[in-house]
Amino acid sequence: MIELIKGIVTGIVSFFTAGVITIAGVISPSPTPISMPPTPMPVTISTSTAEVSVQNEIGTNLPTITQSPAPITLLTARGQFSIRDKNVDIELSIPENGGKFTGSVKELCNGIIEGIYQKESNAITGTAKGSCIPKSVGLFHPDYDDNSYFRSSGEFSGEVSIAEKIIRVKFKGRVYPPYFNNGGYITVAERNLTLNIQ
Repeated sequence: MIELIKGIVTGIVSFFTAGVITIAGVISPSPTPISMPPTPMPVTISTSTAEVSVQNEIGTNLPTITQSPAPITLLTARGQFSIRDKNVDIELSIPENGGKFTGSVKELCNGIIEGIYQKESNAITGTAKGSCIPKSVGLFHPDYDDNSYFRSSGEFSGEVSIAEKIIRVKFKGRVYPPYFNNGGYITVAERNLTLNIQ
């Protein structure tokens, strides 16, 4: 009888042990690894007005793209007018495709010129700032001699003809004697000028 009981107990234990293993295999399967997409390599793009370069994460320089600015062609225009038989020379340096320009005034008066050339309409405008010898422009004062200079300014407007290679402007020049109060001035030149484009 004792042997029979031991046999029954051993069978029950084996049954439950096998059942636990089977259930455990069902509800606790081995996890299947999930494939993740590869991590993208970071790319840094640095830009400037002249070039664009690309680098990868290990710092290797890739081919550089260089962008050269469009060349600017400057046109030189020269003209001249006189005050009391003395010459005033004007020179302008104008971008062929339009934009801001500079220039100079020399001889009887000295100064700088700044202006804008609008290619679409062929219009040109500018101003001049500088100084003139008072006696040379017909101003006489006992306190000022040939070594004295009076502040001067000018303004002009007109049109540019690339086909004719000329610039036609109307120019007005002023001198500001220091003995005039409140910025008073005298108009010393008012001319229609033609400048030749070189």
